[in-house]
Amino acid sequence: DQVSFEDRHQMPYVQAVIHEVQRVADTAPLSLFHCTTKDTELMGYSIPRGTVIIPNLSSVLFEEGQWKSPHVFDPENFLNEKQEFVKPEAFMPFSTGQRMCLGEGLARMEYIYCSWS
Repeated sequence: DQVSFEDRHQMPYVQAVIHEVQRVADTAPLSLFHCTTKDTELMGYSIPRGTVIIPNLSSVLFEEGQWKSPHVFDPENFLNEKQEFVKPEAFMPFSTGQRMCLGEGLARMEYIYCSWS
């Protein structure tokens, strides 16, 4: 039998390996630039309207305390104690929120298809 995209939920370790490759590869370390649309306060800092914001995704993908092994390739970062696949909030190689990469779904399907073809 050939493996299909729909089979991914029955293969938690394969899912974990794919996600760990994306985490460690860190292909878009700074994401897209954003601009504040109104005066904002964040953690005590005043950020005026029109300020350019450059998200540092690398800081999250390798942050101590967010990952079991933040500085080495370890698929266990995406498996719980029952060896089930889990995706931590800190995993955001395609950015996050309203402006996350629209191609994420296609990229995942292509990566999985190419890996198993």
